[in-house]
Amino acid sequence: MWLGDSLPNQSRLILDPSALPAFGARPDPLALFRKTQALRRLGHFEEALAAIADAFESLSADVDPAVHSDLVRERVMVTVACNLAAAGGAGDLRGGLVGRPHN
Repeated sequence: MWLGDSLPNQSRLILDPSALPAFGARPDPLALFRKTQALRRLGHFEEALAAIADAFESLSADVDPAVHSDLVRERVMVTVACNLAAAGGAGDLRGGLVGRPHN
């Protein structure tokens, strides 16, 4: 789903399974990362920041540094998108392909 940029309602499709009990029992950093991306694309910045914080907390001590870097980069994107939206939408970091509507 997360690779299907042309899917209608892609962000909602990603969020729906993340609400299932199987995802809540043991937090998965990758699922939380994808949830953060979907929430950012929908403009739900506070929820996105909470999800990325949960992703950081669920990382194991021996995590690949690249995974940590991806989480840091996504958190920065959420923060910048939130700040841009608060400043009147001077830019758009919700994601998606250029020229395509956001889901």
